[in-house]
Amino acid sequence: MKNMKRFMVGAAAFLLFLVFGSMSAMAQAMPTDPFAMLNLAGPIALMSQAVGIIISILIAVFMYKDAEKRGKSGIVWAIIGFFCTCIGLVIWLLVRPPLQQGPAGYGAPPPGYQQPPPGYQQPPPGYQQPPPGYQPPPGPPPQ
Repeated sequence: MKNMKRFMVGAAAFLLFLVFGSMSAMAQAMPTDPFAMLNLAGPIALMSQAVGIIISILIAVFMYKDAEKRGKSGIVWAIIGFFCTCIGLVIWLLVRPPLQQGPAGYGAPPPGYQQPPPGYQQPPPGYQQPPPGYQPPPGPPPQ
């Protein structure tokens, strides 16, 4: 996750550097060319596309993590989220299954887990029940 954030920040910084660098080149041509302002459409379009791609990636990452947490195919939903962006996100929010809570609220319980009966209290840490048929060893001989 930390590497993904670094990548996203680096990509955003590179795209902003690219866009503002090209805009400054256009600004230098403005005094001699009255139509140079029309040339700014390219960098503005590039910046708009970069923002759109970043939003698509963020939506895809969110949908992947949420789908995996809920037991669905994260890759499929990430692809839908990347290409369909806002529409895909709305569809996912409408069709996603509910998040099942485990015994301590940490997601779905493992397979085969059975809830303890109501009123059951957990034994203190370090306490273990002896196995069935266990006989304690004989004590020390009397003195």
